[in-house]
Amino acid sequence: MDKIAELQKIIDELGFSRDDPTSILAAASYMQNAAKYNLDYDRHLDVESNTVIAFLDKYKEGICVHYATAATLLYRTMGLPARYVEGFAVKTEAGAYVEIRNPGHAWVEVYIDGYGWYPMEFTSGYGNVRTAFPTETTVTETEPVTESEPEADETTVVQN
Repeated sequence: MDKIAELQKIIDELGFSRDDPTSILAAASYMQNAAKYNLDYDRHLDVESNTVIAFLDKYKEGICVHYATAATLLYRTMGLPARYVEGFAVKTEAGAYVEIRNPGHAWVEVYIDGYGWYPMEFTSGYGNVRTAFPTETTVTETEPVTESEPEADETTVVQN
């Protein structure tokens, strides 16, 4: 069975539906609890022909890359726009040099009509899955993640 068919089987067994907003959070909870976060995971996982299904069904442990990859494909299989993201989240002040000493992180963003890209955390032990989606009240409190060009005088430099 291919990756998409395996993911569709999981979606069907757990009753997730693109048309049910609670399924987005239920899928997030499933993903967060499907495996254990472990930096010393079995590296054989990375050479499996189907790493997503191997991560969810066989190894049941991995790192943020595994969680984010599996969650992105799960949402896409459900028919929801989702994207895999890697990066850093740092607080800075204008003109301040930021030294980043960690290898970064991977997460997922799901597109919600009327809001934009909504970041979600799936990595078990890394943080909490979002427990609510934006509403008219929360949209004003939270800036959406949007695609935009930087201002002409805006430069950001991140060095490792």
